[in-house]
Amino acid sequence: MKQTAKEFMSSINVDNMLYDEEIAASMAHARMLKQNKLISDEECDQIIEGLKQVLADIEAGKVEFKVEYDDIHGCIEQQLEEKIGRVARKLNWSRSVNDQVVIDTRLFLREENNLIQESLRELLDTLDKVTPCPDGVEYVPEQPELQALAIEKDLRNNAYGGMPIQIGWCNG
Repeated sequence: MKQTAKEFMSSINVDNMLYDEEIAASMAHARMLKQNKLISDEECDQIIEGLKQVLADIEAGKVEFKVEYDDIHGCIEQQLEEKIGRVARKLNWSRSVNDQVVIDTRLFLREENNLIQESLRELLDTLDKVTPCPDGVEYVPEQPELQALAIEKDLRNNAYGGMPIQIGWCNG
């Protein structure tokens, strides 16, 4: 297969950010396989320890997310098999790639949702502290305390493509 076709078909450049979720879901899956007596206690321990090593390698920058892996699932499977051998293949029992995608995405979105809620709570708490309730209409286009919040960077980069923004308020 030509390299351009591989690059087109591969999602590793997008889904590599799901490595933490993929490893957590794989550990849970290994425990389920053990609980249902599909793998032994030793095999489960071996898989989980191998996944911990893969996680450490990824976080240390030792793993290159290559197009040849196709996706994060293939990447982690390959890394795991290099560490623990053929027992790594048992991790795929009773689950499909679709299962992996759904679980990883759900875990990722749950964490992102928590971060968004924290940012919004911080924004609302700061607004409560810095905005008065005037008799008339008062408009402040940029409030330093609001500009200093983490949500400013998120809004600037994700909603406005990195363009400068102002976070202020209007009461009245």
